[in-house]
Amino acid sequence: MPDIKNHLKTPAVTVPVLAAAVMLILRLCGKFVIGNMGENENPLLAISILQLIVFVLPCIFYYLLKGRRLETDPFFYVVRPKHIIFVLVSALVLLCGTLLIKYGQYVLFDEMYSTDELVDSVVNNTAAYSGSGIIIAYVIIPAVAEELFYRGIVLSEYRLYGSANAVIVSALCFAFMHFSFDNFVLYLFAGLILGMVAVVTRSLLASVILHVLSNLLSLYGSDSFLRITIQKSGEIFMGFLLVVLFALSIILLLSRLDQVYSDYAEKPPVSGLPANSKDNLLKVFFSPAFLALIAVFVALTAFM
Repeated sequence: MPDIKNHLKTPAVTVPVLAAAVMLILRLCGKFVIGNMGENENPLLAISILQLIVFVLPCIFYYLLKGRRLETDPFFYVVRPKHIIFVLVSALVLLCGTLLIKYGQYVLFDEMYSTDELVDSVVNNTAAYSGSGIIIAYVIIPAVAEELFYRGIVLSEYRLYGSANAVIVSALCFAFMHFSFDNFVLYLFAGLILGMVAVVTRSLLASVILHVLSNLLSLYGSDSFLRITIQKSGEIFMGFLLVVLFALSIILLLSRLDQVYSDYAEKPPVSGLPANSKDNLLKVFFSPAFLALIAVFVALTAFM
């Protein structure tokens, strides 16, 4: 009995349960609160408040429930000057990868799927909503609130099972909570980059900065820019260019990654090595709680 109780307190159980609860609340808010707002109501204010409630309050509740201590310390550090170039290169990878995925959607399915119809309507109706309000509601608050949850709680808890597993799980949760089969690969890719940056730089601020840039890219122009460029330059040329740019950005990223970990080898940021991710694959990805989380995502996305 004590072993079962201890197992139920491990991140492999508690985090998927938390993520499923947040996912359900988020879906219900989107359908029954945001979806039923009247014309005279301000969606920017409502969305800002809901994001803080849906993401930040569960973080606080979970932290208190765990006795004010996570399995590993969250990366509440500033970005070190020597990591700035790495963050910039990661931003380039995120930009090129996002455009390449959207290009693939355009070529394969003859369209790029909108991430949010409400976002499109608000952004297009610039006369009714201020630019600063849009930036705060759709760029800054989501970046801070979501990074606090995905990289602050999910990633920190799962680092008990290895950094690679933590990055992948946090990225999957990030993709799950956008409730989109069409854009799943896009969100998963962004989540992997954000998680990697947080782990490598040991700074949530770095992932918040990249998340802000990603939100700005989604909000203003990546789709229209890509459509116009493809129409002007042709699909084959644009595809070739994006592949080359993405490959070059990956090479630059690997180069900077090698430099960062060379510095860590000389002066380790922690006293001990993290767990081996390979040894914990079954415990992480085939746990009943994680499989149930996948089922919740499919059910909420397909039927709500």
